[in-house]
Amino acid sequence: MTAHFEPLSGVIRLFEDGKQYGDKFTWAGTVRFIDAKTVEVLGCLKAPKPSEWRLIVKLLGKMGVEEIVFHRWRDEKKEKHIVRTSKCP
Repeated sequence: MTAHFEPLSGVIRLFEDGKQYGDKFTWAGTVRFIDAKTVEVLGCLKAPKPSEWRLIVKLLGKMGVEEIVFHRWRDEKKEKHIVRTSKCP
């Protein structure tokens, strides 16, 4: 007999240097697993800054995520974006 646990969602919070969970965060977003190697980032109140985005990609890449999917609305049209963690420093 075997068992497998599949995480379905989580929250990413970013903190200033020296801060940690429980302190005020600078950015937060919900992440849902589409499959074991792909996540979708959603539920963000603001877009992350480039430095924040690099930190998010690095964190998820270390967790084994290969693709990050997110959507943006521009001119009332929904655009799908896919970022490969292996292509980001």
